[in-house]
Amino acid sequence: MDRHKGMLLELDYGKDIKLDSRDKKIISILGKNCRITPTLIGKTIHSSKDSVRYRIKQLIERDVYRGDIAIINPFVYGIEVYTILIKLKNMNPGKEERILNFFENHPFIIWVGQTQGTYDYDIIMSSRGITHFDKLLREIEVKLSGNIREIKTLHMTKMYAANTIPLDFQKQSDANIPLNKLDSSFNILLKEPYSSSDDKIPPINSKEILVLKTIAGNANLSFQEISEKTKINPDSVKNIVKG
Repeated sequence: MDRHKGMLLELDYGKDIKLDSRDKKIISILGKNCRITPTLIGKTIHSSKDSVRYRIKQLIERDVYRGDIAIINPFVYGIEVYTILIKLKNMNPGKEERILNFFENHPFIIWVGQTQGTYDYDIIMSSRGITHFDKLLREIEVKLSGNIREIKTLHMTKMYAANTIPLDFQKQSDANIPLNKLDSSFNILLKEPYSSSDDKIPPINSKEILVLKTIAGNANLSFQEISEKTKINPDSVKNIVKG
């Protein structure tokens, strides 16, 4: 099976990756906030910033650390979120690969995972509303026509947590970043990840959409770098993120 894009890939039980305590601390810190600088990470784990940069580079090359993502609250912009559980039948490797490619490149699918148990795939999909979701679901059913044994949909109305690193792993690594003048993250600007479909929906403009698209997969960009990529004034970028 081909290698697919994304933050999480298929399990590889034959891959023996050794991580020491400093690697685990770095992963834990970046998992909580990828915008923390190597300088501050170094001060926290008692290492130089150059050593931290080298370790991060090694983690990326070893496919442990896969990128910097921004966790965006979909509800406040009127985006509905659904979970789709699918059980397939009459499958072969070629068909399954085509289905994976379809899911991977679908413009409204946020996350897709292959599972064991009752269902074969767990999909998280966004939509503009129930009518739009029905249309998207019909498209999936047509694409998988003849191969669906069972399909179940769940409408997600609240998000209580959005952790990229298991809390137990964070606890074991024992790496806490103090918020001080060296912290260049968005930490002080952002609210807790809890959100729901009852949240007030503010108007969103083209500049906000552009900033969101820019930081979606590059959340560690500085305000200046975001400004350069979007051609939006740095102060305006900061106000958009803060808002």
